[in-house]
Amino acid sequence: MASRPMTRHLPNHRQPVETEPADPPPAAITGDELQDVLVNFFGALAEPDFSRARTYCTDEFYEETIGGLEEYFSMLSEEEKAEMSADFEIDEEKQEDLNGAVSVYSGDSATFTITEEDGMETVFEFVKVDGDWKISGGME
Repeated sequence: MASRPMTRHLPNHRQPVETEPADPPPAAITGDELQDVLVNFFGALAEPDFSRARTYCTDEFYEETIGGLEEYFSMLSEEEKAEMSADFEIDEEKQEDLNGAVSVYSGDSATFTITEEDGMETVFEFVKVDGDWKISGGME
């Protein structure tokens, strides 16, 4: 069936106004793209490689969230560093258990929600920077 203009009547007008159908939504994004960014980001934090972690998030997010963590990490003993690194580690089993989904998407921004087994949700915000998805908010 061919697309045809829709007719809409405006208040205080006697003649109908012809409108074109809305533009199609932007191409869909899969959660895999965003989940890969998260896995790489947390993998870098687990090493810990803060400069690599920074490549997966916006400068603002890094400064507000990870910059303080990097400073704190530098003050820990080796044993404490190992424990903290383990908290960030996402092994294959953990990665398979990640139950994440894109909850909001609008071209150059997206929200990705991870639901844990106990029902707790963690929301991450993403923006596209120079063609790459970067974490811009979340982890609260």
